[in-house]
Amino acid sequence: MLIYWRAAAAAFMLSFVWFQTPITPQPIIPTPTATTQPALPAIVPLDDARATVCSAYTLPGFEPVVVAPGDTIRGLLNGSEVITVVQAAALNCIDDPDALPVGAVIWLPGGEDATPSGCLYTWIEGVENTGCPSAPITQTPAALQVFERGQMFWVGTTGEIFVLIDDGSVRVYQDTFVEGNPDPTAEAPDGLFTPVRGFGIVWEALGGADADGRLGWAAAQETSAQVTYQPAGRTSYTTYFRVNATVYAVTLYPGRESGYWVELG
Repeated sequence: MLIYWRAAAAAFMLSFVWFQTPITPQPIIPTPTATTQPALPAIVPLDDARATVCSAYTLPGFEPVVVAPGDTIRGLLNGSEVITVVQAAALNCIDDPDALPVGAVIWLPGGEDATPSGCLYTWIEGVENTGCPSAPITQTPAALQVFERGQMFWVGTTGEIFVLIDDGSVRVYQDTFVEGNPDPTAEAPDGLFTPVRGFGIVWEALGGADADGRLGWAAAQETSAQVTYQPAGRTSYTTYFRVNATVYAVTLYPGRESGYWVELG
């Protein structure tokens, strides 16, 4: 019985130490996502049953598109008024325009005729982009902290921490903080601050108070922020963030742990 209680106590202490120890964050590295690419040439196999009943592939100005995961006809049309969603589905013999068969080829208006005369969604205020956004504006609870050489902002809807460094680079970390984790113990100079909680964990991973730390000390306390964001489009790796009154374009390339950012105003 004594051995049993000792084992139980050891297991409890181990779980307590695990709970108290913060996880060292690693940058989130984006993975490539499927994008719409023309399947050229537009040849319908003789055994494709749609060839006898669907007319989209025979229409002038229509181009083939390979369906990627998550594609819908509405999204692929991207606001084009050349054809409606219902018409495009009917011409391609698609029963559900929101459930396209991944890997299949469908035909949609291409070239100049496909230039959208109106977009389904509007851009975040402060963004000037000639294309149409592929998603609506998303609002999220957020937090912001300014540093000597950059800033961090936490996106509540995804639990991600964006680190914008003054050299123009950006990294994204998953917030690993849980209640009970210790905060950094480094004491900031007068007029500066030591970040805490999730920001503190990421700050230490980036060098913290060391002379070669990427961010330096915090120049202000962490505050709540108003953040909206919106991806630039299907073939772009840029997302626009509006943090309070400032808009940033954040570009993260697949396979790279560091991306780029620029302030738009």
